[in-house]
Order: sequence, then C-alpha cells, then structure tokens
Amino acid sequence: MSNAIYPATLKGIMPSVVKTPEFATIVQASPSKVETRIAQAQNPIWHWSLTYDFLFNDLTDPVGGAQRNPSVLPYSELETLMGFYLARQGRFDSFLFDDPEDDTVTNQPLQLVVDNSQPVSAATIGSSAGTGFAVGDQLAVVGGGGAGAVLQVATLSGSAIATFSIVSAGSGYTTTSNAALQVLTGSGSGAPTANITATPIYYTPLQRNMGGQFNEDLDYIPLLGGSSTLGPGDANQIFANGVQKYNEYYYPGSNDFTLSGPGLAIPGYAFAGLYLRWHYAPAPPITGTFKFYFRVRFEDDKTDFEKFLFHLWTIGGGESNRGSGLVKLVSARTASL
Repeated sequence: MSNAIYPATLKGIMPSVVKTPEFATIVQASPSKVETRIAQAQNPIWHWSLTYDFLFNDLTDPVGGAQRNPSVLPYSELETLMGFYLARQGRFDSFLFDDPEDDTVTNQPLQLVVDNSQPVSAATIGSSAGTGFAVGDQLAVVGGGGAGAVLQVATLSGSAIATFSIVSAGSGYTTTSNAALQVLTGSGSGAPTANITATPIYYTPLQRNMGGQFNEDLDYIPLLGGSSTLGPGDANQIFANGVQKYNEYYYPGSNDFTLSGPGLAIPGYAFAGLYLRWHYAPAPPITGTFKFYFRVRFEDDKTDFEKFLFHLWTIGGGESNRGSGLVKLVSARTASL
C-alpha cells in the first residue's frame, strides 16, 4: 500500500470518463419468485475507465514546440504514466486517486455517535455493602455487561465496605446500579454490589454525503503540512456548533479529538473509514470541510500503450487500432485497523 498519487493531470486524457459504483448483494428467490436479499457491502466499490487520446514521449512542448524545462518536467507523459504503472507492479500496489469532480466535502453535517459500553470510571457501594472485609480486599465487577474491572476496598464502615478505588477499569461496561461483584481476595461475604459509571465515548465518522441520501466512509484525507491531521490553517477543518476544533497530534494541547482508523465498530454502529475520537462530548452540530482521495489499484495486470505516430502514443484514443484501450482503476479499501 502506497500513498503515491495517480498522475491524473497528464495531457491527453479524454474528458469522457466512465465511473461505476458496485455493491455485492446475495439474491435468493423462491419458486414463487419471492426474493430474499442480503447486502454484503456497506460502501460501494468504485470503477473508473480512463482513455488517453495521446501521450507524448519527448519533452517538446506539444503547443509551442519549445523544449520543456527538464528540472520542472524531467519525464515525458508516456514515461510518467508507464513508470507509475510499473512501480505499482500492475494490480499489486494500491495508490491514491483524485477524482476532480468528487474529492471535496464542504461544510457538510457529520454524524456524532456515542459508545455507552466502556471502562468503569467511578464506583460507589450499592444496596449491599457485605461484611467481613478488610481494606485492600479486591472484587471483580461481574455485572454491568463488561469484563476486566477490579475494585479495591478503600474504606470500611465496621467490616462493611464504605468506598472503593478502581484497580482495573476493564471494558465493555454500561452505567449500572447494583452491579454484582465477585470477591477475589480476602474473606468478605454478603454479596456486595456497586453502582458503576462508564463514561461514554463520542465518535464522528468522516464521510461524504451523496445527494443527501447516502453516506460513504472515507479512508484517506491528504496529509497537509507534513502532518496526518485536520488542523489550524489547513483546508481541512472540523467544527462543533460553529467553533473550529483541532487534532491533538497537529495542535498539542487542543484536547479536542484524535484522528483514527480506518475502521470503527461499537454497539449499534460500524464504519469502514477514518473517524474522530472526541476527548469530551462535543456540542452539535458537527460539520466538516475537507479534501479526500480514493484508495485504488489498477484493475488489470497488463495495460496496452499503443504508438500511432513518432513520439505519440495512445491508450484507447481515436488513433487506436490494436490496443485494448482504457486504464481501469478500482477501489482498494484498507483493512480496518
């Protein structure tokens, strides 16, 4: 996987581009033709078919005829495109594609989703304080839907538990009254319970909305200023209730959000792209303006470059006679982290 950008601005590319979204659906029909359909893809796979009417194989300016500056353009159009294809080893390596008519989100509303199933952040004694405990005794939180949380007896009222400290916060918990506890150390008894608090975590998936009808997960936003972020001064911006927010990596001390992904799965939600993990509950609405790229690969392991005149080549253009034509690209989504 590389972050090389496809040379989409080469002279000679035809304006006629075929762009095809593809889903994967299982369709099963009964003898009476009643159908059951199962969607297997949350996001489409995109296909692009590009045609090049001409590719120059010298450094002569195709308009004025003068020699182009080799320090500015050291390779011909043919060398640039052919070299890019060879460097990817055909279908092997993925890269980035800037679709010029579909690469920007502008002041778009973004989702705010909440994960209420999290580590224990606070615990107080429940309806049963037990008996026979000593300071330092440990109890596992077995109620509340999670696992791994361990509480320690901090103070006593006689031999009953008065307060807890958290030894291990665990994960997967929800805020619960009278969550069951299991004695791990000590000789206490009486089935003590705890009222536990699990702090919600807030996320914003980075998506583009198509026609107000479909949200597509995005798995690459350009790196600006050498950082992997949305930060001050960048064209990429995030707002919460009209106030700009910053990525902690780019703007230390901002304490707003961390850019993570691709891939987020929490109870009730699943997203395949990048997302923001907020450090607190942000004030909605959440909106964003940013540029994105599609991660793609070549659809074929071979591509025909056809010469039709001296120093002039084509891929499917009007002078093509024997070549198969078309440079075909297809989405190559990154596996979730």
